[in-house]
Amino acid sequence: MKQKENKEPRRVYRKMSAMSLVSMILGLVTVVLAAVYLVFRFVSDRSYRRKWQDYEECGLM
Repeated sequence: MKQKENKEPRRVYRKMSAMSLVSMILGLVTVVLAAVYLVFRFVSDRSYRRKWQDYEECGLM
């Protein structure tokens, strides 16, 4: 009887640690994707401004 009582909390602990590991991985993936998006947007805006810089200098815009 005592063995069943001891195994039950271990299962709960394993489930909790697995869930915390999954949530940590999902959090890290979210942070990495947000950083990639921000870098991509910055590079895209920068290249767009460089493309139209010549036209602004000559007065066409």
